[in-house]
Amino acid sequence: MKKLLILVLSLILMLSLTMPSVFAETDAELDAEEMEATEHAVPVFGCNETLGAWKRQDGDQIEGSACLTRIISRNQTDGTKIPVVDATGMDTLEFWMYVSDVSLFEMFAKSEEGMNSGLELSSAGEYDKEEIAWKLTGIWNYNRGDEIVDAEWCHIILPISTAEKTGEIDLSRVNYFRIFMVGEKTDPGILVKIDNFVLTDYEAQKEAQDKAAAQSVVDEMNALKGLTIEKENYATVKVQIETARAHYDALPDGPKTSIALSIVKVLRDAEKALKAYEEEHANDETETEPESETDAVPQESESVTPEETKAEENKSGCSSVIGMSSLIVLGMISLAVPAVIRKKD
Repeated sequence: MKKLLILVLSLILMLSLTMPSVFAETDAELDAEEMEATEHAVPVFGCNETLGAWKRQDGDQIEGSACLTRIISRNQTDGTKIPVVDATGMDTLEFWMYVSDVSLFEMFAKSEEGMNSGLELSSAGEYDKEEIAWKLTGIWNYNRGDEIVDAEWCHIILPISTAEKTGEIDLSRVNYFRIFMVGEKTDPGILVKIDNFVLTDYEAQKEAQDKAAAQSVVDEMNALKGLTIEKENYATVKVQIETARAHYDALPDGPKTSIALSIVKVLRDAEKALKAYEEEHANDETETEPESETDAVPQESESVTPEETKAEENKSGCSSVIGMSSLIVLGMISLAVPAVIRKKD
């Protein structure tokens, strides 16, 4: 019995030592695995899992597999701790936001009690310490992204330099977030969604994005080199050339002017070749064999039902009987007339 007890205690001790390693992968580590930081952008938190009062919603997102959503109304001041994020060197907060009623949201922001409402990030694990914050009106005033409209995803870009500060945030350990409203809860609330919530080195990221966009267009133009336009590939080549032109025209001025003129000439030469081919073959017509009168006006075969066939047979039979009867009558008349004549004589 004593040996059995020692064995059980030994097993319990072994389990107690191994359990921490099994569960060492915390929520923060799991979230970190979902986030993909780049040289110029660091996700503040993942939007694929519930985060405090923000609930995961599938099927309506900008990136990943879900967004975060909640109803925000006045007197909701709760925030949430997030996995520690190192955003050293980043200077801008960027995210996507969906608001069901912009006018109500803005009214909240501009109300007397709502002037203290806003969006905050902190490195102290709580609000009003080591934080940067934008009042809700500041989202309109300092946003460098899309105009905020009802029931549409809008790209919000907020420079950290425009944020109000309480103490000094340590961007190497950002760990708290909230969007909140101060005041009495006398409204139905607003549906708000957020996604792709990141801190960025805005100018460096924009430069990298512009460079990538320009390179994509350069690749499309280079693919036009040496193309021969023929009847068999005309439609495909036409789409290829028009797509390259559309993408080139859509580039902002900066990345557009960075493309060498010799590369742009490849596109222009391809467009000239396409135009020349279309002019040369503008009057081409497909030759076809002339149709005969029979082919031009196809003869429709009459469909005869069994009932109609039977009726025709009956009609034919009746005609035969009538014809035979007529012959018999004529024969009898021909025999009777001479007899009548002889009797008179």
